[in-house]
Amino acid sequence: MTWDHVIRGGTIVSDGKTRRADIYVADGRIARITEEALPGEARETTNASGRLVLPGFIETHVHSRDGRNGTGQKEDFGTSTAAAAAAGITTVFEMPNCSPTIYSAENLRDLVRVVEPKAHTDFCVWGLALGDANLDQLAELAEAGVVAFKFFWGYAIKADDYSLIYNYRSDMKGVLPPPDEGQIYTMFRRIAQLGKRVGIHAENFNIIKTLTELERRSGAQDYEALLRTRPVSCETSIIDTAIDMAKEIGVPLHILHVGVGDGVEHIRRAKADGVDVTAETCSHYLALTNGDAPRCGAVMKTYPLIRTQADQDRVWQGVWDGTIDWVCSDHAPHTWEEKQRGFWDAPAGISGVEALSPVVLTAVNDGKIDIHRAVEITSAAAAKNFGLYPRKGTIREGADADFAIVDMEQEYTFDQKKMYSKAKWTPYDGMRFRGRVVKTILRGGTTMTDGQVTADCRGRYLPVR
Repeated sequence: MTWDHVIRGGTIVSDGKTRRADIYVADGRIARITEEALPGEARETTNASGRLVLPGFIETHVHSRDGRNGTGQKEDFGTSTAAAAAAGITTVFEMPNCSPTIYSAENLRDLVRVVEPKAHTDFCVWGLALGDANLDQLAELAEAGVVAFKFFWGYAIKADDYSLIYNYRSDMKGVLPPPDEGQIYTMFRRIAQLGKRVGIHAENFNIIKTLTELERRSGAQDYEALLRTRPVSCETSIIDTAIDMAKEIGVPLHILHVGVGDGVEHIRRAKADGVDVTAETCSHYLALTNGDAPRCGAVMKTYPLIRTQADQDRVWQGVWDGTIDWVCSDHAPHTWEEKQRGFWDAPAGISGVEALSPVVLTAVNDGKIDIHRAVEITSAAAAKNFGLYPRKGTIREGADADFAIVDMEQEYTFDQKKMYSKAKWTPYDGMRFRGRVVKTILRGGTTMTDGQVTADCRGRYLPVR
């Protein structure tokens, strides 16, 4: 017998259990997990003695900005998935604001043709839900295998290509305004019929619009002014509306990038009430607060951090007790030149996928969560809720041989110059972390060793039907 890969002597952490054993891989799957040496040779052997073997991380929120019409100026799928592999990630969920956007099955299939040859990870794709604009396209998108639907609550779109408009004004031409609640209700009902989950970007457009106009007229151009345009109710009002609709309609709901403690409480109550709602928070929300605004400076711009340490503690509590189901990076790179614009014009987002595992592993070392909960929030929970489990998100015989080999003692300083993302800037630059992924293995093949990503693009599209 010739094994594709044998991982020897590691401590396996999966499904709430810890076990020291060897893992034998054949045909991209886990063939055997055993304490006894099996006969045969191995094409590749990894000595994991003294290290943890975790299921490969699943990153549910990545904006690679690729596609047939993508310029590659900010990022492309090759660089974003290389950055993911560097952090122990073996599966990414690509967000639908590609170029062209994923508002139809035709666009989804075209995206897969364009990006699969340069993928360093396996990948799923979110479909874009736009209200009435593409209600008739949702069934075909579901059949084509989108992992879920994303709705950018309060966003307008261009009428010609359905691309998102980030700073909408009512006087814009050739624009479809944000869908109203009637359209949203109808869209939720259709997604429920298709058996898919709908993820919402929970921001109250009208609150932001009104408060932004006030701040702009005042001449304010600072971070505190930005915070004033996004009060807590900006997020919780949309969370509540979505939960009420989801409860009545029966559509599985997902709340993207929860960033306020009150939002955690609203979701906790909904779960207790039996609503099928999942939630995520971002690694930068867990690692930084507005007390770190000087560190972030112009980098963060239009994505406010968690406001206070007490608020961050409430979000961490939600991660620990399961109210927050998993942690993502919301990797959304922009060029440095774009981020130098004023607070009202700079695009939102940071380059953050390479810091996802450092934040989570350091939190384990700091006692904020244990290693079993870390596995849940980085792989297992997402796999279970999006139909990938037990192929992904677990280490068991028959599952894909996706692993993150971790040295929990390794300390290091994050250096943005070494990032694989094209947008080599981040608020994590210069931060100290403890706990590092030293090898990433995708379906039995090594994609990263000691920070060096291999040239092999072995990632595959994972349709979820």
